[in-house]
Order: sequence, then structure tokens, then C-alpha cells
Amino acid sequence: TLQAHTTECQSKLRARGIESEVYHAGLPSETRTNVQNWFMSSEDGVVVCTIAFGMGIDKADLRQVIHLYMPKTLENFSQEVGRAGRDGKPSVELVLSASYKKETKIRCAENFARGDTISPNSVLLWLTAGVFGVPLAPDGALEANHYQQAKVYDIRPNVLLNLYAQLELKFGLLRAITPCYQVYDYTIRDEKSWANVDKKSKEAKTVLQYAQSKSSGYHPLNTLEFLVQI
Repeated sequence: TLQAHTTECQSKLRARGIESEVYHAGLPSETRTNVQNWFMSSEDGVVVCTIAFGMGIDKADLRQVIHLYMPKTLENFSQEVGRAGRDGKPSVELVLSASYKKETKIRCAENFARGDTISPNSVLLWLTAGVFGVPLAPDGALEANHYQQAKVYDIRPNVLLNLYAQLELKFGLLRAITPCYQVYDYTIRDEKSWANVDKKSKEAKTVLQYAQSKSSGYHPLNTLEFLVQI
């Protein structure tokens, strides 16, 4: 269920005389807290919510959980049904798999479910060029920039980590070692102390040379370039 769907559903419920509240991550913190407190103390309260509320609620006497749309996976479904009947009494779980605007909603659910799916060509290219086609470091280590590989081979970062884990745990082709963080972000919290730093030193000059200021106030520093210079 998307945030826009909650408001739409609430309007339809209220039009039929069913009082309800909306809960999703886009609401102000105070509003979300008030809705949660009201629901926890209510005996027949109805909350139209996204998974942000549904997965976090722990109300023992929850009698009904209605899925406006199909859960993305069986795992999601098994977790969501566990919200009801925690007091051991019978509860009702209802999935509306053929809800209004069916084609649009199912297509949206498919997009979520398949969002992390990668093509065989992407995996093959990553293996041949990004893993086995990379020269090893002098110590025999395989160095890989996960952020860069995710963009080059069109593989999401979490999926890429899983692929590396498969090479290690399932096929025994490599072993993960301590990660090397090439770029650090730092921010100057005390302008007075920074002003007293000896900016004529080689180290300070190198930091200033290889750090680029961002509008957020953070400065990304490439440590490999920095170490080469000093």
C-alpha cells in the first residue's frame, strides 16, 4: 500500500460511516505518535496504513488485518499476518487480491517485487570483467569498489553484496577481508579550531587540495589520493 492509497481508502471508509485514521512515514512525527496511541487504546479503531505502521504494531487484541493489495512476497505476507491474534484468540486475515484499479496496483506490486532482479547479462559481465578480469593486488587481494560496480553493471548495492557472498560461501572462490574505505566525508564543527590549524604543513595542504566542499557542509576526501601525496 502506497501513502496516497491510505488517504484514498480512508475517504471511502468515512463516506460509508467508518471512522478511521491514516498512518504512513510521510506524516509528521507528532501525528504518527498520536495515531498510534489512539489505536493502541482503542477497542475498535481502524488505521489505514502502509507497512511502516503495519510491521511495527504490537497490539495483542488485534482482530482483523485487511490487505488492500497483495503483499510483495510470501515472506512479507507471513510477517504481516503475525500482527493479528497475538492474544491467542481467533482473528481474521483478508487479502484483497482483486482490488479496484487492479491492473495498476498489481503492476506496481510487480515493480516492487522485481526491483532488485538483475539480468543474466549483468551478472556475466560483472563476473568476467569486474571479478575474474581484474588484476590482483601485489598481496594477492582482489580490490573492488562496490559503489562503482553497482553503477557500471547495473546491480543494486545490496544485491551486489549478496553476489560476493555467494562466491565466498557457496563456491569458495574468495574470502572477504577487512574493507578499505577510500572516501571519507568530514565536516568542520569548530571553525575556531580549524582556523588555528597550521595550513602550511604538507598534510594540511593535501587535505585542502583533495577535499571538495558540499552544500551540506561535508567534505569528501579520497584517502588513496591523499596518502600518495604525503
